[in-house]
Amino acid sequence: MKELLSAYYPITVVYTTVFLTLGTVLLFGKVPRLERLQNYLSGKRYFTASFLFLGIFGVIELLTAP
Repeated sequence: MKELLSAYYPITVVYTTVFLTLGTVLLFGKVPRLERLQNYLSGKRYFTASFLFLGIFGVIELLTAP
């Protein structure tokens, strides 16, 4: 069990960093407003929200972990 806990923090830090970075890039990335990209633009909001949610959840998990 102790071996599993030793990998807990590095894994949590990695996925928190990855998801926060992806969410931030999608949030502030500029996309041209072309008609053929409308499906991408509507999906961008959901991916941004989900990546930021997972990243913020990781931060909360790191702050409240024993």
